[in-house]
Amino acid sequence: MLLLLSGCERMRSWHQRRNETRQAIAEVAGHHLYADQLRDIVPIGTTAEDSAKLAGKYIMQWAKQQLIYNTAKKNLADTAEILRQVERYRRQLMVYNYEQQIVDQKMSKEVTESEIQNFYNHHSSELLLREPIVRCRVMVLNNSLADDSHTRKLLMATDEEQIADLNSFALANAYKYIISDNDFVPLSDVQKLLPGMPNISKTATPKNIITWSHQGSTAVMSVIEYKEAGQVAPMSFAEHQIRNIILNQRKTDFLQDFEQQMFDKAVRQGDIVIKQ
Repeated sequence: MLLLLSGCERMRSWHQRRNETRQAIAEVAGHHLYADQLRDIVPIGTTAEDSAKLAGKYIMQWAKQQLIYNTAKKNLADTAEILRQVERYRRQLMVYNYEQQIVDQKMSKEVTESEIQNFYNHHSSELLLREPIVRCRVMVLNNSLADDSHTRKLLMATDEEQIADLNSFALANAYKYIISDNDFVPLSDVQKLLPGMPNISKTATPKNIITWSHQGSTAVMSVIEYKEAGQVAPMSFAEHQIRNIILNQRKTDFLQDFEQQMFDKAVRQGDIVIKQ
């Protein structure tokens, strides 16, 4: 049986009196939903009308879940197995959270540059690119600026003053741009700037300017360096991945050592007795 104890008017009233004493607003077969349980459902600042809609939707979903749960309890033959699974999950969750707490408190998160370099030296063949990456300069401009010789000259800039002019030009005139001389970026990031980018695997050379147009805008691109998918990732591009690999392995080793020390201590103190 579903009993709704309030309608939209009560929900609007609840919105105005968030700190009222705890009050049931719905009931399903003895299970109650209370007004204070909706505080995280209805954001502060929401209008009374929108609050009522959000709360009403949540109440209906809660009621349906309670009805299904009650029906399942009555009709499932082996509820004992479910309870065993719940207990097993509860134990796993507690262990996981405790281990995470120990890791946060006692394991160093620092990864040095030498560790990253050493890992890269020994495992670079495993760090393959999943997609092409590029160091490049690309700007999305109106068609007239894209065709201008000055724009193309800036794209090919080599000295610091010209590069500074390029950045200022891009900031002032480009709809979107990427100026990434030193760091590789995924080619997909470049493709997102303007639809219709051609395949550049054969034309991505430092002396070549690549262009493509879409709906009145043109992208102009100068490639500094291009790497295909499947090639070994440069260390600078793989650094974040390497750092995570090192930390994950350190965490595995730390927890194995922690568990072994805990086990050895328990054996010494007689808390564990293994009968042969």
